[in-house]
Amino acid sequence: MKTPRARDGVIAKMVGTEMVLLDYDRGIYYGLNPVGARVWQLLQVGETMERILDRLAGEYEVTRETLESDVATLLRELEAKELVQGINGTRSRR
Repeated sequence: MKTPRARDGVIAKMVGTEMVLLDYDRGIYYGLNPVGARVWQLLQVGETMERILDRLAGEYEVTRETLESDVATLLRELEAKELVQGINGTRSRR
């Protein structure tokens, strides 16, 4: 089971209902909406992809198919920005 996780050097802080991520190594800020923030929170506690999907399915009114697609898209975007690792066996380049 895949267990993506936040890359070392990424600092997260809730600001209102959104999550602000700071890539400390690059000095770049990113923002996540409330659902993205919830995904990030679950990543930080080491939840597997399956468990993240299960938790979100219980918290939001959305089909499992839509949820899987949206979470996969978010994680690909976070991976492309090198904010997470462990997706499809990737490791941080830092």
